[in-house]
Amino acid sequence: MAALMLPLVNLEWVGRPNSLGAMVSRGRHLLFRPVKTDYVQRVLDQTATASDSEKPSVVLDRIGMAARREAGDADLYRTTNFGMAFSQLKGVHPKRLRHRRPMGAEPFFSLELQYRGENVQGFSGPYRQFYTDISAELRTGSIPLFMPTPNAQSGIGSHRDHLIPVPAHTSPTHLALYELLGLLVGTGIRTGVYLGLSLPATFWKRVVGEVVSMTDFNAVDEVCGKALQFVMDCDDEGLFEDSLADETFTTRLSDGSLVDLMDGGSRVPLTYEQREVYCKLVQEARLREGERQISAFQRGLTSVIPQSVLRLCTWEDLSTWACGKEDVDVELLRRNTVVSGVAPGEDEPMHVQNFWTVLHEFTAEERRRFLHFAWAQERLPQGDDEFERTRTRMFIKPASNSSGDPDKRLPKADTCFFNIELPSYSSVDVMRERLLFAMNTDADSMNADNPDVDDIGGEGHEEDDEY
Repeated sequence: MAALMLPLVNLEWVGRPNSLGAMVSRGRHLLFRPVKTDYVQRVLDQTATASDSEKPSVVLDRIGMAARREAGDADLYRTTNFGMAFSQLKGVHPKRLRHRRPMGAEPFFSLELQYRGENVQGFSGPYRQFYTDISAELRTGSIPLFMPTPNAQSGIGSHRDHLIPVPAHTSPTHLALYELLGLLVGTGIRTGVYLGLSLPATFWKRVVGEVVSMTDFNAVDEVCGKALQFVMDCDDEGLFEDSLADETFTTRLSDGSLVDLMDGGSRVPLTYEQREVYCKLVQEARLREGERQISAFQRGLTSVIPQSVLRLCTWEDLSTWACGKEDVDVELLRRNTVVSGVAPGEDEPMHVQNFWTVLHEFTAEERRRFLHFAWAQERLPQGDDEFERTRTRMFIKPASNSSGDPDKRLPKADTCFFNIELPSYSSVDVMRERLLFAMNTDADSMNADNPDVDDIGGEGHEEDDEY
């Protein structure tokens, strides 16, 4: 019934808190995910405005970027994929990125990526590789929009692998970069491509309009949470004065910058009687961190994803749609894999069974590396319903050149279609060795030179991860 009624609800409820749309939005966590997924997909299809001829083209020079970085050039517009894309997309109208989902298993992409100096074939593989590359740039700080959580900096608590916006980066240039990131994330949600970032509830809740609590904040800054708890709970005025004798009405943000909690706060000493006011002001200041950056991100996101979608999804929903599943779930991937020549219910060939054994034995990083090799992404859809929504599946097919000893051949990947060619290796050990070699040998390159050369050994082998 919810699936039938939901399209009739007006979610444009701003300023009308007692409307049906407002009540549905407040109860968004009660809606089953398949109901929301179906509704969201219909909204995205109906708001598609671009034709294939309107796809923007972005030219990237990864070889030149690497040379400029090595020479000490720090200009992000010349040395990063994100910066070069920003220079070329800043004048593009967002409606050119709202493409309709194609029929069947046709590739779905909204940008045509051209890689200068690399022999690239196809479009969807390079498109996914672009998202993988900018994710790495954001994680490493090459694009200075995010930083590790305070927990990561202090080495305690949870969310140490998560990132948060840099509080001080509020210049017009920075905000324009955050806006482009939001636009790219929205485009990725439409096309089923993931950003390889881990961002906490404090980020996503603001994007979808949920309330951010101190519990959410403490999950990323445990030291501050414990310090505030001490200030609030201390019932020994002498101990309080001794411990906080030099404290004033200021606080440090996640990037270490010192801000006043009131006018002239650095000159106002913290007293025992004013501790509750102080704690309240600290909480307000810390919960406002990143407000302008997240608003800019949201502007970019809603230029390609309708605002009504955000009012319906929880922060977990949006995080899943934007960033996928961080850990590569082998059984989830297996359920969504088609093996050439094997009908549903039939046993897989032994070398394919060995393949799944090896994938289970890989470390988390190795599984992400395999996914990158096979699909140019490092994250999977969150569940079977997301595989279905994005029409994603892996296809395992036999090696195109079956002559000679299969143990001397390498697996090959067609990342445009998430296909891998898997030789009939004789054992689990050989399977593991050949996969690791292919995954870790120039797997970031997109050259398709000499695609027929796939034997181990010799100087003729150039690339196995081909587009």
